[in-house]
Amino acid sequence: MKKPSTDGSAGRVKGELSASPFGQLYPTLLEWMETDRWEDGTQRATTTLFIFVDVGLIKAMLKDRDASKVAFVSGTSLEAVLEAIERGLSEGSTEWKVDRPPAGRGRK
Repeated sequence: MKKPSTDGSAGRVKGELSASPFGQLYPTLLEWMETDRWEDGTQRATTTLFIFVDVGLIKAMLKDRDASKVAFVSGTSLEAVLEAIERGLSEGSTEWKVDRPPAGRGRK
């Protein structure tokens, strides 16, 4: 995976799970979640995905721990949510927000 440039694009590196059904359907999402090194070999914090149900919708929070940013997606099915995340990551259209630490943590 290549470090993001100023336009937010990144390189491609195949991971171990790329041949799995999940990897075949959502290759960009899987890459973000499993790649722990940048193309130049430096350490990268992997991205995490949280899925939950709220008010009849399936919702997801994608957390880019390396860049301290989060994105939220919701839909009526898990497939719709995962497809929206995949599309946003692969097209570079994900609406990222700054990830703020929870209140009270790290403050003295």
